Amino acid sequence: MKMKVGFIIPTRNEEKSIGKVLSKIPPKWKRNVIVVDTSEDKTATIARKLGAKVIIERKKGKGIAVIRGLREAVKLYDSIVVLDGDDTYNPKEAVKLLKPLELNKAEAVIGSRLKNVSTFSPSHFFGNLFLTFLVSLLLRYKVKDVCSGFFALHKNVAEFVIKYCEAEGFDFEIDMLTKLIKAKYRVYFVPISYRKRIGKSKLNIIRDSILILRRLIKNLKGR
Repeated sequence: MKMKVGFIIPTRNEEKSIGKVLSKIPPKWKRNVIVVDTSEDKTATIARKLGAKVIIERKKGKGIAVIRGLREAVKLYDSIVVLDGDDTYNPKEAVKLLKPLELNKAEAVIGSRLKNVSTFSPSHFFGNLFLTFLVSLLLRYKVKDVCSGFFALHKNVAEFVIKYCEAEGFDFEIDMLTKLIKAKYRVYFVPISYRKRIGKSKLNIIRDSILILRRLIKNLKGR
C-alpha cells in the first residue's frame, strides 16, 4: 500500500518565490500542499490561486508555523514533507527523502545541504558545520545537517514532534532533531541541492545562533 504524502510549506513574505516552489511540487502531490502563512504580502493569495490549502497563522515564528501545519497534515497523510517557501530547496527532491520511509529504513529523513558550500555565507556554513559536529559528538549519532528545513516524517513521528517540540522560531529544526535522536527514532540523512534564497533572509545570524545554541544546551541537559 502506497503512502499518502502531504507537503507543508511555512511562509513569511514569500510572494516572489512561492509560485516557483509550488510549480516544482511533483504533479501527483500538487493537491496535497498546505501553506502556513504569516505574511504581510500576497503570498497567501498566490498560493491559493495555485491550488494550495492556505492556513493563516497570526503568531509569527517558523516553529509555530510548522507545528500548525503538522497538526492539520497528520489528519490526512501517512507521511509529511516540510520545506521552506523561499526556493532554496527543490521540491522535486522530496522523492529522495520519502524513499527511506517507504523502504522502512527510517522514520524521519532530513535533507543534508552542507556539500553546497558556495551557496552559504562563510558564517552560515561554518556555524552549521560546527553545530552538526557538536550534535554528532554529544549525541553519538552520525548527523549530517542540524538546521535543514527540508525533511520528511512518518505520521507517528509527526505526532511526536507536535507533542514534544516547543521551539517557536529558527531553533525548531535542532529542537526536533535532538529530540528525535534522544527518543531513539531512526533518523536518516540524504544529500540534497541547495540554492540561494529569493528575497531577504529572515535569519539573524547572531540572534538566531544564540537561540539555537540555547535550545541545544537545554535539550542536552534534559538527557
